[in-house]
Amino acid sequence: MHFVWVSASLPKLYATDSIIPLTMEEGSWIASIEVLAELPGAILGAFCADYFGRRSTLLMSGVPYLIGWILIAVARNVSTLMLIKLLVGVADGSVFTVLPMFVGEIAEDDIRGKLGNSMTVIMNLGALFLYSVAPWLTIRAMALIAMFIPVVFLITFWWVPETPYYLLMVKKHDEAKKSLQRYRGLTNVDTEFEDMSNIVECQMSQTSNWSDLIKNRAYFKGMVVMIGLNTIRMMSGIFAILVFAELIFSKADGFFSGSISAIMFGVAQFSSDFLAMLLIDRVGRRPLLIISLIGCSIALIGQAVYFYIQVHSIIDLEAYGWVPVTVLIIYITMYGVGLGAISLTMQGEMFPTNIKAKAMCIIDVFYGLVGFLVVQFYQPTAEIFGSHIPFIIFAISCIFGIFFTIFIVPETKGKSLEDIQNLLKNSKKVKNSNRNQGSYLQNPQVPAHTLQINSRLTKIQTEFV
Repeated sequence: MHFVWVSASLPKLYATDSIIPLTMEEGSWIASIEVLAELPGAILGAFCADYFGRRSTLLMSGVPYLIGWILIAVARNVSTLMLIKLLVGVADGSVFTVLPMFVGEIAEDDIRGKLGNSMTVIMNLGALFLYSVAPWLTIRAMALIAMFIPVVFLITFWWVPETPYYLLMVKKHDEAKKSLQRYRGLTNVDTEFEDMSNIVECQMSQTSNWSDLIKNRAYFKGMVVMIGLNTIRMMSGIFAILVFAELIFSKADGFFSGSISAIMFGVAQFSSDFLAMLLIDRVGRRPLLIISLIGCSIALIGQAVYFYIQVHSIIDLEAYGWVPVTVLIIYITMYGVGLGAISLTMQGEMFPTNIKAKAMCIIDVFYGLVGFLVVQFYQPTAEIFGSHIPFIIFAISCIFGIFFTIFIVPETKGKSLEDIQNLLKNSKKVKNSNRNQGSYLQNPQVPAHTLQINSRLTKIQTEFV
């Protein structure tokens, strides 16, 4: 809701009777500075996740959102709006670093995709609510309503237990077992807890330096996959389209007003993410990503063609006013089915406990930087060169993403977190699984207790081949 608040509020702030008159440049900064502030937020979140825990960090991150809505309700100048977006951006960076980590560590393997995608579903529910309500309320009234959400979060999340992975990481074994029992709804979790304890002990016995993200084969491949997916996600234009939705639809001069088009856009976004939540653990990550990127490419090319015809007055577009809202609804539907859902879900799957916070930090810093640049330069580029140019760039990025998914992105459906690490380590074809088993057994760096799960890892290697 904080992020898309700009979409509904910029038209009011640009109006001549605005209580906080804005220039186009100031509006562009207000729209993009939240994304830029994710950079220090990601670093702070990574530190807090390992020092205070995943749960406590998420609780602390809820406070800036509440303060942000309070300040929006009383804001009377541009400086206050900038401060608000900076504050909320820091919280965004922390949440996007820690929340995928939290979900990945509490979820069972067969529903981890659904739970990971639920983050996107709920984010888009918030966006849909704001798109639907904010255009007909004052900025102050919207802020007073919205501050109810972080209040509910802070009250209810207080009772949620810490992840068992983190508790094992800090050697609180009794609390970790109780946490696992609560998350599984079972008293007898001995087998899973023993496996989890062995895995965490093995992972924590390994080094967790920043340089390991480059030196370690599995970590490095995980970084390539996630930085690539997040770059493609940002370069598909999602942040720019979400932030400037009303302005884009108004400029397109379609059949519907900018506000109504934004609501339709929000409904499609929420519906597609909900559909993805149902499909992600059945169909798999890679097929949904490929389908999503193909659909996004087609829709973005259609929008670019429409704006090109409009800018150059090639034909009268009055009879084609349905095109802008239609193609962007197709875009957001296809984006939600794969690219939006899976990039966030896989972020919590790619790294083991000992290095996860550092990896997520770097990924989110990079993600925030690319997102900032896209949002910051969208409006000036559209004004100077024409609205079709940004959409052409977005479409090319999605086409590149299709090939990136085919050749680089692994399938993680149904695999445990440790199985995914094994898959990343053994990304080359193995001709003889028994030979690999022998080398694994003979490796003196592997603690003895991990041999208990060797047969399962060998089976995964064979299946991967």
